[in-house]
Amino acid sequence: MKKRNIMFLIGMLYLLTRTPVWAEEPFEISIEPKSISIGTFYDGTDIMVSGKIPDDCEAVAVFAGDRNVLHLKEKGKVIGLLWMNLDSLTYNNVPNVFLVSSQKRVEDMTGPKEDEKSNVKNMGLAGLSKSITVESEKSDPQISIAELFKLKNHEGLYQEQTGNISYTTPAQGYKSFRINIGIPSRLSPGNYTTNVYIVRNGQIIGRAEEHVEAGLTGIPAFLSTLAFDHSLMYGILATIIAIAGGLVVGYIFQSAKEGSH
Repeated sequence: MKKRNIMFLIGMLYLLTRTPVWAEEPFEISIEPKSISIGTFYDGTDIMVSGKIPDDCEAVAVFAGDRNVLHLKEKGKVIGLLWMNLDSLTYNNVPNVFLVSSQKRVEDMTGPKEDEKSNVKNMGLAGLSKSITVESEKSDPQISIAELFKLKNHEGLYQEQTGNISYTTPAQGYKSFRINIGIPSRLSPGNYTTNVYIVRNGQIIGRAEEHVEAGLTGIPAFLSTLAFDHSLMYGILATIIAIAGGLVVGYIFQSAKEGSH
């Protein structure tokens, strides 16, 4: 009996030594910058993510914001003439930004095994669409989600970016990577997460996470503080600016009219 137990332990030790160790090694990434300043002239920026992975794997990065509830109005024509609000839509589990970066299209990275939990396709926009739910009395949920994705894509907030990853020549079973993620100009202040996944044959075998904070600076920060903390002063200032703008435009048109005679 003791001999059997000893042989069993020897067999288990052999299997453990035959198991690839890289899947259990800590996977770390670095990201620059770790904060984004949204100032007066902010028009989008880039962040650089780098790390090291096994040479037979691919890296896929997902830059995303926190998931929240989004309320929208569906508009449409009534009697084919008037545009009106037709339905109120409530979207659940919606990130304000969702950017996927990979060497090739996510749908082309599937492996021989289809695993619902680890299949790399679930990390793209197709996987995101499955996690979003819609509350509506009239609209088709699938159509509503498709329209939401069209809107977000038009704003540059939902994208699958390909070809923005570079690899070094493999050495000792590993290769380094650099991912250049283009951040859109419509980015809102808040905390964002960058996840980098290690993918082999369409399966996720590792993940690393870093956080990026975006905040207002300069005039946008001043106006935001004024609007939320000093609403009365903000309203007076906005009224003065609107009146001054109207007077300037009126003066320009009046001068142009007099000059035409």
